[in-house]
Amino acid sequence: MKKIIVLICAMCIPFLTVDANKEIYFQNEKGVILSKKEYDYISQLFYEGYQNFMEIKDYNDIFFDPDILNTSIETNSYKFESRITTLGLTNSTLNRTLKISKSCISACTIALTVEWQSSPLIKSYDVIGTYLDGLTLVGAVDTKIQNISFNEIKKNINGFGVSVKIPTLGNPIITQRFKVTGSGTIYGSYQHATKSVTLSQSKNYTISKKGLGKVFLFEEPFKTYYDNSPGVDITI
Repeated sequence: MKKIIVLICAMCIPFLTVDANKEIYFQNEKGVILSKKEYDYISQLFYEGYQNFMEIKDYNDIFFDPDILNTSIETNSYKFESRITTLGLTNSTLNRTLKISKSCISACTIALTVEWQSSPLIKSYDVIGTYLDGLTLVGAVDTKIQNISFNEIKKNINGFGVSVKIPTLGNPIITQRFKVTGSGTIYGSYQHATKSVTLSQSKNYTISKKGLGKVFLFEEPFKTYYDNSPGVDITI
């Protein structure tokens, strides 16, 4: 009887199988193993360092079809520079880059990435999301700041937005990953709060091409709470 119990318990322990022919180039603390080709693909789609925060479910979602590695990645980006002025003098500059990337096979994986080159002065609720023109969202939306996930999503048939709380320290890197099918254009936007806002206030918008960054149409007076930075777009 004891042997049967041990066998049943052993079967309950989850384990990760690795392709014997796979070159192990990188492994993170969460057990994700990447070949050199997979590592480089992740760096191009998101940024180098995203590999450190990946979980097994992220790996499975990104490499849902092994042939995705043989597709090309297309990227568009915009660098936003905000100058902070006090007493008529410009005393600091806040730079960040917004990038949208696509990799398509049976569905298109889309990555929207914000890299801050300096620490934001206002650490409140920012919003990141997309307007989908002629495209259909399939599956879940994954939004992170490094290893912190955010699920405060506001979704409509033509797109979605997610509220993210900016951490108190460091230069945040924000990523948003999702899949679409169809053909059309994706408009991506990231709006940074210029004053302290609540989570509820950050959601006072509809998804519209007439909005900030062609995504976030805020109600008055909430649109003045954000920096109205330009967005990026990519055609599928």
